[in-house]
Amino acid sequence: MSLQCPPRQLLTLRNWWARSRRKPVAKDCSRIEWTCACGHDLFADFNTKSQDALNKYTAILKHTPNGNSRSNTSQPPTTILTSPPTAHFQPPNVSNSPRQHAHDPSNLTPASTLQTLSMTTKNGLDLSFLELCVNTGPHLKSLAEIDTANISTDGTLFQALRKQYLRLRGFRSRFWLLKPAAISFVRFSLENRHRVGILQKPLALPPKSEVDAKNWIYDPCPLDGDPPIAEDLFLHYLQCSEGPGTLFWMLRFPRKLETSLLKSAALASFGWGIHIDEGPDFAALFKANFIVVLLSGIAAGLWSLFEHDFQGAFGFACWVIAVLNSLLMAYMFKWRQE
Repeated sequence: MSLQCPPRQLLTLRNWWARSRRKPVAKDCSRIEWTCACGHDLFADFNTKSQDALNKYTAILKHTPNGNSRSNTSQPPTTILTSPPTAHFQPPNVSNSPRQHAHDPSNLTPASTLQTLSMTTKNGLDLSFLELCVNTGPHLKSLAEIDTANISTDGTLFQALRKQYLRLRGFRSRFWLLKPAAISFVRFSLENRHRVGILQKPLALPPKSEVDAKNWIYDPCPLDGDPPIAEDLFLHYLQCSEGPGTLFWMLRFPRKLETSLLKSAALASFGWGIHIDEGPDFAALFKANFIVVLLSGIAAGLWSLFEHDFQGAFGFACWVIAVLNSLLMAYMFKWRQE
C-alpha cells in the first residue's frame, strides 16, 4: 500500500473525470470548491444557513499553501487574505445567525481567520488528544493518540495521522494489498489501554454536555448535521503529500481534553475518535494480476518455442493463473476477518 498522490500529469484528466461524477448539491446544502496544494480539485457540502459563515469557510479552504513547509514570503499570514474569494456554492433559502463559539471560523474576519486559528492552538490553552482507531488483526483494533497541542495546520495533523496509521498497521501496510477505504467517527471502549471495541458508528460525536464539562472539544458544537469532515476529503488528505497549510478541519474533530486515554489507570475507558477501515487496493490487485498473467504468457511462449509443446505450455500458464486467483480469494477472505 502506498499513501501518495498520483503524478501531477494525470491531474487534469482526473479532475475533469471527478467533476463529471460529482453528485448534485443536496437540498438545503451549500457547496464550496477549492484546489488542494497537490493540484486536486476538492469540494465540501455544508448545512449551515449563514451566508457569512460560508464566505469565511471559503476564505479558509481556498487558502491552500503547502501545509508541510513554511511560506517563502516575508509577509505575515494575515496579509495573504484581504477579502474572501468568491464562493462556488448554491446558497440555501433560509438565513440564520451563526452560533457564537470562541474558536469558530465563522466568527472571524477573513483577514484574521488564519492567524487567529493558528494562535489558538499554538498558545496551548487546551491540551487535547485526537483518538485514532486502526484495525491491527482479526477482530482486533488498536488505539493511537495524537497530541494536538503543537499542531498548527491541518497538513501537520494529517502527517501525524498517516504516521500513526502506518505504525499501527505495521508490515500489513507494506505487504498486504490494502489501503484506507472508509472512515467513521465512533464511540469506543478501551480495555487495558490497548484493546478497542467500537460501540457506535458511523457518526458518533461527544454530546454537548461533555463539551460543556470540558471533557471533550470540537467546534462548532453541534455541527448542524454535518460530519466533521467528508470521508473522501479525509482519505485524500491522508495520502496527500502537500496537506493544507490552514487550520480548519482539526477544530471540527472531537478531541479529548487534558488527560490521555492511553495513560488512564482505569480498566475500561470510553471515548470518541476516528476509525480508519481498510479495503482492497484494486489498482494494486490489477497490477499484480496483470504482471502474473504477462509473465505466465511469456513463460508459456518460451516453453512452446523450445519444447514444441503448445498444449503443455498454455496448460502451465492456466495453472499459474488459477493459483494466483486462489491466493487472491484467500487474501480477500482473510481481509474480511479484520
